[in-house]
Amino acid sequence: MVADLTLVVRQLLFRSQKLHRPRRCKVAAMKVTAIAVAMFAVGLVVLPPKAFAQPVSPSGRQATGPEFQKLLVQPLMVSLELVPLRKVLTQFSEERGIGILIDRRIDPRQLVFVDLQAVFFDAGIAELTSQFASVSVVADTLFVGPKENASALQTRIAITEQALDSLLAKDIGRKFDLARRKGVRWETGATPKEILTRIAQGYKIQIENLDVIPHDQWESGGIVNPNCVEAISMIATQFDLEPKWIDGNTVRLVEQVESPKLQVQHSIRRISPEDAVQKIKERFPDLSVEFGRSFVTVTGLQEEQQEVAVLLGNRAARKVPVNPREAALKDRRYSLKVHNRPFRELMGLLEKQGVQFRWSEKSLDDAGVNLDQHISLELNQATIYQMMADACRPLGLTYEVQGMTIILIPAGMPKPQ
Repeated sequence: MVADLTLVVRQLLFRSQKLHRPRRCKVAAMKVTAIAVAMFAVGLVVLPPKAFAQPVSPSGRQATGPEFQKLLVQPLMVSLELVPLRKVLTQFSEERGIGILIDRRIDPRQLVFVDLQAVFFDAGIAELTSQFASVSVVADTLFVGPKENASALQTRIAITEQALDSLLAKDIGRKFDLARRKGVRWETGATPKEILTRIAQGYKIQIENLDVIPHDQWESGGIVNPNCVEAISMIATQFDLEPKWIDGNTVRLVEQVESPKLQVQHSIRRISPEDAVQKIKERFPDLSVEFGRSFVTVTGLQEEQQEVAVLLGNRAARKVPVNPREAALKDRRYSLKVHNRPFRELMGLLEKQGVQFRWSEKSLDDAGVNLDQHISLELNQATIYQMMADACRPLGLTYEVQGMTIILIPAGMPKPQ
């Protein structure tokens, strides 16, 4: 088994078929021997009481609109061993019903160590990929791409949409057609030229210079619920290109503008313009801010504009959901895979999520209980009671749950009153 695992890891670390080899995160550089010797996989996923009640349908349907926004603000609390990036993101996407697109320049085979305690799903994905990528929410999709691209993607799209709106002027019908949201899917082996061609056909437009897109073959993927500008932009940005609209039916792919900025006028309510500027500068000291009698004009990225709107009370802040750390232990659900690992490792994973353990060393010693004894588990959406019963049985233990504390008791001994 060690030999097989070593071979798999070597393939993951050294095989390269792409023209561009992205940087790997630090953890992917760990020694192959250390990975091969670790002959186990541990996965612990904690979902809030309502989140696990919304499984992805058998068809793999991905959420759109309000449903997508609702799922996006659910917590992501996961502990896993070293896994390939594509595998873990596919798992998250399928479990939550949230579309995720990985930029072609991000190596999907690189190994990542997953230990997340994120309040929001997208914040968790951003934390997971922070060493080598940024995450941008476009349409109803999380885009994971190089930092310089993903961080400005929303801004580029907003600028392109503004230009298109001005170009079309009073042609409301064409504006409506191009704003329609249509899912984009492709199978393994599809080329970006083919994908862009299908997008163009769907909106009855012509992309003048598709030949600027080099030949490449992609893994299966998709963009959930984009409009025309979003769909083209999310493909083109992977080649440092963006769409420039010639008219309402024609697009040319051009090199991306460096450091794009969006100028937005924000109305002011209940505070003076001077106080509004001070408030914005405290949060974003590098932003360009000008003010008038009842507004401020801010120049920056789209994501910064959204945060400014929240600061000024013009946009609702995200509501923090019930944190699984604070949820009653009895209401949590666990998906868990453990193969021949010490019981203490399970304890450690739970302790990271706010659970405390108590036991009497003397009672355990007298009963011959060894907390380093190895266990194997495979559970799906199990309660804490189901998980602890299966984990404790091989050790000759029982347990008592009291709030956020689990008391370990040798089998046959009375439980605490």
